[in-house]
Amino acid sequence: MKGDGGALLRTCKIESSSPEFDEFLGIIGDRIQLKGWTGYRGGLSNKESEVTGKESVFTKFDGYNIMFHVSTLLPYNANDLQQLERKRHVGNDIVTIVFQDEPGILFSPLTISSHFLRTVRAFLLHIFDPCVLQISLW
Repeated sequence: MKGDGGALLRTCKIESSSPEFDEFLGIIGDRIQLKGWTGYRGGLSNKESEVTGKESVFTKFDGYNIMFHVSTLLPYNANDLQQLERKRHVGNDIVTIVFQDEPGILFSPLTISSHFLRTVRAFLLHIFDPCVLQISLW
């Protein structure tokens, strides 16, 4: 069953992130300023124009450089209903991480349609103690 791309489109329309998502990003990597960045960019621009945003999340793992295409850090264009600039990066990745901080909504990988995507990892936020971020891999 192929998805309609609805989950990706909804993700690309989110303009800002939650504090919990920001904390999660801090767990998986370091926020870096793209302007002037000399390391691996994963297709993101490091030029003055900020075409692909001002910052992103970067890490090194097992000898590999990883630049995350974070939908809320890519520029949002209110006039673009499909958010094509965001989808250009997020939709062409081979691994997608879904962070779900809304309880009661089930994520299905079948809602994403992509020729490139090979792996989807979903993380569900559990709030048992407001002082502790607990995340489950789905």
